[in-house]
Amino acid sequence: WDVINVEGGTDAWKAQGRPMVYPN
Repeated sequence: WDVINVEGGTDAWKAQGRPMVYPN
């Protein structure tokens, strides 16, 4: 799994101030 910076996340995740996680 890659943890992507909030700038690379979805709007919903950005709103929560969390990093976006993608399955690799």
